Amino acid sequence: MNRIARLFILVILAVFVTSCEEVIILDLNTTAPQVVIEAIWDGSGSVLEVTCSRTVNFYDDTLFNPVTDARIVLNDPAKGAVPIEQTRPGVYQLVGYTPLPGGFYSLEVEIDAVIYTALATAPYPVSIADVVILPVDIQGPPPEIKFFTINTGWFDPPGKKNFYRLRTYYNGKTDAGSYTLLSDLERDGELLYNVLLTNGLNVGDSIRLELLSIDQEMYAYYLQVTDMQRAGFSSAAPYNPTGNFSDNALGYFGICFSNNKEVVVS
Repeated sequence: MNRIARLFILVILAVFVTSCEEVIILDLNTTAPQVVIEAIWDGSGSVLEVTCSRTVNFYDDTLFNPVTDARIVLNDPAKGAVPIEQTRPGVYQLVGYTPLPGGFYSLEVEIDAVIYTALATAPYPVSIADVVILPVDIQGPPPEIKFFTINTGWFDPPGKKNFYRLRTYYNGKTDAGSYTLLSDLERDGELLYNVLLTNGLNVGDSIRLELLSIDQEMYAYYLQVTDMQRAGFSSAAPYNPTGNFSDNALGYFGICFSNNKEVVVS
């Protein structure tokens, strides 16, 4: 299940409201399907992938309802309209096409005669300068539980608004919803760093840091997702995160550049 589909289910679940005074019962099968467009342009891999689907009713066994007849065009100011073709049901790809950092692009997705449009500006790529793992003494836990900090640093390109997403992989695995969002607000052009406290590391373990330079649209979208994850079912006003597509389509169009650095615990 893709993450937007999971978010939709989360929102539906959160609508169940009970109190001492009343019980609200909803017919979950009356929900009108909504268009979902998830478009991520990975500048480092030169791949733009667009996933088009419709939401499904809560009790429907189908977790992914693909849109197989979408017409998708990337508008590049330098090269004009570039069509994006379907590679498998509901998934459309443009391969070997790299965004220009600072370039402004629009994506048009036509589904059932409705054109959904989103705009995005390509960020500037950065590289991780260093990753340092240090042991930390913490009072309280049993002595056999060892704590470490994973310290990641990179240089921020000056004179621009930059946004980042940092994810940590432990021996090749990570929690899909676990990442850190950062920006260069008040630290433009400086050495940026992130300190992550963790435990359970052993000598020989592989730690990989994935740093994404993301556009402002992706940053805003991920912030909403993070807020929803923190609120859980206690949120008083559940909602789907607002993306940058027109006509109330769920999802977003974002551009990113990725950089990875791997270290081994010693």
